[in-house]
Amino acid sequence: MQEARVLFCGLRALGAEICKNVILAGINVTLMDAETVKPEDLGAQFFLRPEHVGMNRAEACLPGVQAMNPLASVACHPSDPSAYPDSFFVDFDVIVGTDLTPAQMRRLDTLARQRGKEGGREGGGFLCAVTFGLHAWAFIDLGESFIGRMDEAPEGGRTEGKNGEGGGAKPLPPREFTLAYPSLSDALAVPWSALKSRFPVPRVFVMARLLGLYEERHSGPFPPNATEESVEVFVSESQLAMGANGLEAGFLSEEELRALARQSQSELSPVCAVVGGILGQEILKAISRKGEPALNVFLWDGATHEGRVIAVPPPKEKE
Repeated sequence: MQEARVLFCGLRALGAEICKNVILAGINVTLMDAETVKPEDLGAQFFLRPEHVGMNRAEACLPGVQAMNPLASVACHPSDPSAYPDSFFVDFDVIVGTDLTPAQMRRLDTLARQRGKEGGREGGGFLCAVTFGLHAWAFIDLGESFIGRMDEAPEGGRTEGKNGEGGGAKPLPPREFTLAYPSLSDALAVPWSALKSRFPVPRVFVMARLLGLYEERHSGPFPPNATEESVEVFVSESQLAMGANGLEAGFLSEEELRALARQSQSELSPVCAVVGGILGQEILKAISRKGEPALNVFLWDGATHEGRVIAVPPPKEKE
């Protein structure tokens, strides 16, 4: 655990929350962000102060991250992933992206999956996540064959001896398990209607995909100060995308789509704190290989205070 290295690409509020939980666990971290600190970053990103406005975001976060655990190693790269060759990323056990373009996410996911196929290394992990207002979406990829272990309960349960000490229960060896994770490209290619085999299609998943598709079509996320005309373009394109993915008309109403567009760049501290804590635990499970990690999409609906893990693509029904 102490030799593990986690790369954080993007240090807005959610990235900072996940990074905090990882470094407090004693994991070495590397910060990467090409953006400068803006006044709006100060609302939810606790590593930043007013005097940091105008500085590179990774460099501004460096002292605060290091102060959280002086025993852990903290490195800093004030650039984005496109500035580095593929070989730069193979030494990281987990790569976390919270402020990346779709192309960057696919590239880093591919590199993480290749890590275990070269030089006898254990497979690397990739995690990307986005918050938008009250909601959040995260994708986890731990490779084609992730082998972990689960501690088993003692045979016969716990028995009490004298003075409350443990009795004669026999401990069991950890149970090994193997999980196969799809790539990000494979997961994003799944028609949304395919997710309703057991449960209704998750609305938060569809919201996240609509924002991702807009970013791919327009070479950037939905602008925070967009015109009404841009909002209507988003509504129209989203309705077409829902139909193309097998969803009924009105799955998300026009008003819901307009609200989604307007809050797409909003980061709320409580949402980032909850999601950052959960994803921090997933990273620790991936590194330690103890406990069963989520497979493979986590969704947070702040309107209902509900978190869900779904498999994308969904598991095949047994015949």
